[in-house]
Amino acid sequence: MVPLATAAPATVSVQAEPQGASRGGILSRLWHAYRQRRAEAVLRNLADEMDAHMLEDVGAPQWLVNETTREQALKRITSIDNLRW
Repeated sequence: MVPLATAAPATVSVQAEPQGASRGGILSRLWHAYRQRRAEAVLRNLADEMDAHMLEDVGAPQWLVNETTREQALKRITSIDNLRW
């Protein structure tokens, strides 16, 4: 046994993965992308019922608040155009 005072610390070499690379093959990356897209779709479906202020109050991501605001503005503009004619 080596006394603790003279023992050298163990070194572990860890290779860093390149940024953006994930473990697993193409199927796991495709599955991850699919699940992320489905999660965003679920959020979009929930946002159809709410306005921008309600989404901000519940802590929705900013991209969803912006998208909802854009959709509401487009609906308002198209309904005004229909009333003009």
